[in-house]
Amino acid sequence: MTTQTLKPCPFCGNTAPVIRSNGIGDYYVYCDDDEEVGGCGAHTSDRRAEQKSIAAKRWNQRTGN
Repeated sequence: MTTQTLKPCPFCGNTAPVIRSNGIGDYYVYCDDDEEVGGCGAHTSDRRAEQKSIAAKRWNQRTGN
């Protein structure tokens, strides 16, 4: 399985968004809003991608970068 690179957050420019599990077997990309990371908390809208690669693709398509 190849790891897909995530583009920076389109809202705050954070270069370290992460792929997270929603706890029921699906994935989403999240711009971590922890103070040390400095993100804004944005995420892919549906939080229901069946695979990490699908979540990454959705995130990367919306960034416009």
